[in-house]
Amino acid sequence: MKPAALTVAGTDPVGGAGVQSDILVMERLGVRACSAVTAVLAQNTQGVRHIEIVPPAMVGAQIRSVLEDLKVHAVKIGMLGSAENVREVAGTLEEIGVPVVADPVSVSSSGTRLLLEGGLEVYRKRLLPRVDLLTPNIREAGELTGIPIRSRADVEAAARAIVSCGARSVIVKGGHAAEKDCSSDFWTDGDRGWWLHGPRWRVTETHGSGCVFSAAAASALALGYSVADALVIARAYVSAGLRRAESPGGGRALLYRGGWPSEAQDLPWISMSENPAPGPAFPRPRPEDIRFYPIAADAEDARELYQAGARLVQIRIKKLRGAELMAELRRTVEIARSMGRRVIVNDYWEAALELKADGVHLGQDDLEGVDFGRLARSGMLLGISARNYFELARGWNYRPSYFGIGAVFPTPSKQIDYQPMGLTGLQRLAALSPVPVVAIGGITLERAAEVYAHGADGIAVISDVARGPGRAARVARWLEVADRAAARAGHAATKEGEACAASNSPGRG
Repeated sequence: MKPAALTVAGTDPVGGAGVQSDILVMERLGVRACSAVTAVLAQNTQGVRHIEIVPPAMVGAQIRSVLEDLKVHAVKIGMLGSAENVREVAGTLEEIGVPVVADPVSVSSSGTRLLLEGGLEVYRKRLLPRVDLLTPNIREAGELTGIPIRSRADVEAAARAIVSCGARSVIVKGGHAAEKDCSSDFWTDGDRGWWLHGPRWRVTETHGSGCVFSAAAASALALGYSVADALVIARAYVSAGLRRAESPGGGRALLYRGGWPSEAQDLPWISMSENPAPGPAFPRPRPEDIRFYPIAADAEDARELYQAGARLVQIRIKKLRGAELMAELRRTVEIARSMGRRVIVNDYWEAALELKADGVHLGQDDLEGVDFGRLARSGMLLGISARNYFELARGWNYRPSYFGIGAVFPTPSKQIDYQPMGLTGLQRLAALSPVPVVAIGGITLERAAEVYAHGADGIAVISDVARGPGRAARVARWLEVADRAAARAGHAATKEGEACAASNSPGRG
């Protein structure tokens, strides 16, 4: 059964914003959409003509009618219209205990006031303490805080001021309007903070992008994603909508609202600092090297895997330190060189550089303090682990060679404190990745074909090719399955290209 989300907002006759847009976004993202109307607007793509505010008693009655009958998993709040409606909505949310996303709509994109006099003060005092995620643009953040926003420092100050008023977290959208090629948003919960960057698409004026963003974030929260993941999903969704925006009338363009974000060009990148410039791009791996990607515990383990046919091995040493660690890594690199194979060093990037390994693989906890410029200049490969949307976007800031995605299934080789993503989760993350994806976590030979079919370019293997009798035969079977998957993928790509050419269609992406 689909989880339900409730939107509390005004109407839009052309469906570009408000309740109509929210319902479309929620349903497209796999959420059952419920609604409570706060205002009836006569508007179109050119502007607002007339507004009728719904009485607060009726607003409250709509919300309670939904909550009494359905289990709601998230609430999205848009235009409320009046101070009385702000009080009514805040009161109804006191006991529900689900994530609340609020888009503090005070002025329409065409310049019409959408929150009457006195409403802003009540919003600060009564509603903000009920909100888990506030999604203002720069103008709205300035109105809420009284801080003139002219710089990135002002954006951060305004965001923290909003959190100090009671909101659990806030993302100020359009972090630096002067950026020509990049649009940046800043998120904080008062303790942590990071910037979410993405390309600025060449769209003139649009209507409803704030509604789409907040509705997408609320949908992701209703589906059980974290706030950090929800923001990446919402940003990717809006990016796809802006790229494919259309102008059905004589005014502003309306965002396209499709299904789950699935194109790599829409993946934003996350930086812990305000600098939107991503790192230098690392080279891509050879496809045949990473299709079967075994992980070795020591040099002799790697030698056996190479002898069995592995083209590339990651060396992951957990029990050695200092000189012993360096000696074992050196032996592994020497073995790889003597056999004409490739080796990736897990974690120890400085050792990988010194030993001239073929690459380094880093976990999310290992990204701070790394000299990525030096790594990039060396020409080596860079792999980064990612288990969710936030980690994928954070890793994309470094423009790696590939992503290690997982755990896909429960795994005996590593203790994890999160739910494995399964095949659907893998497929969705792989679709957004701009670089090849290596799946990891509990993958056996018997499940390999379906993992490749769900978007993996390669599969990392530990337990399924563990040392013991029959290891070489097991590796040989893995290589056969990997090569068959590559042949099927190549055939499918050829057929897709032929179909696109026949229909004169540009195809996907």
